[in-house]
Amino acid sequence: MKKITIENIRNISHMVFEMPSPGLHVLTGKNGMGKTTLFTCISRICNSNAYRLGFPTSTNDSLDVFSGSIIYTVDNNSVKYTRRTSGEWRPNKRNTTVFQEFGYPSIINITTKDKRIFSQDIIIPRRNKAPDAWLNEKLNSIFDTTKFVGMIRITTGDLRGRRGSETENQRRNTAYAIPLANSKYYTEQNFSFGEIVMINLLYDIKNAVNGSLILIDELELALHPSAQIRLISCLKELAKDKGLTILVSTHSSSIIKAEKSVIFMEQDNQNVVNVIYSCPPAKAIGAIGMREDTNPDIIVLVEDDMAKSFFNALKQKYFTLQAEDNFLDIRVLEIGGFQNVVHFYVEANNYIFYDNVYVVAYMDKDVETDIIPYAQYGNQEVIKQYNNNSPYLHFLPYTPEVFLVKTFYDKKIELLRSLSNVYDNQQLQYSATENFDFNEYEAVLPVFTSQNDYNRCIEERGLFRKRCKKEAERIAKLLADQVNQSVEEIYRLTFKMAVDNISENELNVRSLLASTMKRLRR
Repeated sequence: MKKITIENIRNISHMVFEMPSPGLHVLTGKNGMGKTTLFTCISRICNSNAYRLGFPTSTNDSLDVFSGSIIYTVDNNSVKYTRRTSGEWRPNKRNTTVFQEFGYPSIINITTKDKRIFSQDIIIPRRNKAPDAWLNEKLNSIFDTTKFVGMIRITTGDLRGRRGSETENQRRNTAYAIPLANSKYYTEQNFSFGEIVMINLLYDIKNAVNGSLILIDELELALHPSAQIRLISCLKELAKDKGLTILVSTHSSSIIKAEKSVIFMEQDNQNVVNVIYSCPPAKAIGAIGMREDTNPDIIVLVEDDMAKSFFNALKQKYFTLQAEDNFLDIRVLEIGGFQNVVHFYVEANNYIFYDNVYVVAYMDKDVETDIIPYAQYGNQEVIKQYNNNSPYLHFLPYTPEVFLVKTFYDKKIELLRSLSNVYDNQQLQYSATENFDFNEYEAVLPVFTSQNDYNRCIEERGLFRKRCKKEAERIAKLLADQVNQSVEEIYRLTFKMAVDNISENELNVRSLLASTMKRLRR
């Protein structure tokens, strides 16, 4: 028997999860049952960094306390992980073979983060490659169309072996394009959000090592119910052909009804989570309610993890300024670049979410200053979509990576003091390595007289932001390593400190967020 036992982690007082056999399995339950916690625990079998990413914690005794344990068992062999006061998760014995005995060569955890919705930039097209017949066929089947029959692959970008971020390395140097008339194509940057999600999902699973375990959070994301059912059939086929174990988390009644192997999680009054295997679909659907009952009140779309941390800091500031309590369920989704954000907003309001879900977007400040005012030089279709939906497409007050670096540089003493108090570590330190002219960057843009002038200026500003992002990531990682936390946790605390110290004259948070938090419609 292969099982994971979770004790006193987040809102789970006790749960025993037996790993399913190869094939497709649907995992469901009410919100807050611990599906995300379970996926983090499962990921640790192959990914040593899973706890650090999935359980960001603080050394402060009253914050983000994880005092429980996680036990991995294969037959008579087991290992127990607990969190030490240093913040590290440590096993009760070394050199254990239990993870190998689970038998998975790799585990792929497909979340709702930007890797799921990544779109390849077509910066330097190199050459066309033969179509991926399998991918084209599956996309046509899932979306019930023929538009992908002639879709080609394009080799693009730097071919010299440069490595970038995890997202940048996804299907690296490979982009997709659909033919138009007269030997012309439109690329994936103009695909719908659902199409991008499917390309990335199928690509990852098709290229997984045989026998791997695949975890997919919110399988229904960006898919019409009929497409969800066709995707289930495709995943079953992949699981059989490659010997995969595919575990999908969902609240979609369409998916639950389409699959026989339903694993249902239910929680009692003592926070003990019972796991029901081969649960009848009707029982699961009846227990969780229809999908509209499990959707959040507000969904906020942002570009990346920095923007997410920034928005959450603004949201927290907003609620501290209000007299009334906050009972809103708000979910922030990282969508990728601003074009993806706009596309997803349009798709979301067409068919992804129910009418009772209020969907808005907050794009980075540079979109407002560099893109929207210059429709004649940019992607006019995206700008048209923005104009048609502008009441719900907002902008953050600063570009996150620029704001973050300014905080790291200008507020170093205050930030280190704040972090030192949180983590009880007086030795925290970092140094600046770049020179940034923030005043020049924040100056009003000149009047452009040609496409070339515009392109040149926007490219320079883009390079400035890339330098800021690289520097912000460097400093955040340096601090994260010193306190044994995730980079995302450093972003969260840094943005919170920065926003808390912005005066009302500089930034009126209530004015910025009021329409969103009050869910005001046109």
